[in-house]
Amino acid sequence: GSRIPVLVTSAFYEGSQTDGVGFVVDISPQKRAEREARESRAQIEAIFNSMTDAFFALDSEWRFVYVNT
Repeated sequence: GSRIPVLVTSAFYEGSQTDGVGFVVDISPQKRAEREARESRAQIEAIFNSMTDAFFALDSEWRFVYVNT
């Protein structure tokens, strides 16, 4: 009765248009990890944006990747 996200992949055997193989994979763990990562990022951004001091992050090439409000 519940829905789960799945990845469906199929392939036909070489030279055939009717014979092949298919796979259905439950991707619930990946989707859950993606959702948790988004929630964590939102929490971190909320913390940085609540700071009264300036905060910024740079990448390895000294480019800004984050600046708080």
